[in-house]
Amino acid sequence: MSSKYEFIDGEKADYPLQSMCRWLGVSRSGFYEWRGRPASATARRRFWLAVQVAKALHAGRGAYGYRRVWAALARRGVEVGEDLVRHLMAGLGLVACQPRSWRITTVAGPGAAPEDQLGGDFTACQGSLPVAARNASTCITIRTQSGRTSRHNLRGRRSRSTTVLARLGRCFTDRF
Repeated sequence: MSSKYEFIDGEKADYPLQSMCRWLGVSRSGFYEWRGRPASATARRRFWLAVQVAKALHAGRGAYGYRRVWAALARRGVEVGEDLVRHLMAGLGLVACQPRSWRITTVAGPGAAPEDQLGGDFTACQGSLPVAARNASTCITIRTQSGRTSRHNLRGRRSRSTTVLARLGRCFTDRF
């Protein structure tokens, strides 16, 4: 019955009260009695819970979904179910702030890569294996501007970073 009375109360500005009561099969006196009643204990609790849900969402800077709001309320000692929190948030129009979607910040194209000022050719020594199947830092090919090519296989070395730097340094001092 109260849903009919709520509907009448919401639409009484647009339609005559007597007609709506007749259409829905309720009495006008019943409507006025319903309107004058104090709110039920359930309605009062739901209103209090709605305020608590809004506070918890605000405390989480708007980033909490219904599960986190429910957990925050549980930490405060408020006994409420997840479904009721979800229902209250939906009824109030409260939604969690979603993180931004990942966006591509660079556009690949013919002018996207910087120009190769050294003319280096860094290809793998072992052509039969795909690049993902071998360690990419085990072989370096350097082609200088004068056209010379030198290949350096670094497999089996103990300290690869120092070996790479030493061999590259030797290459550049020998070639330039």
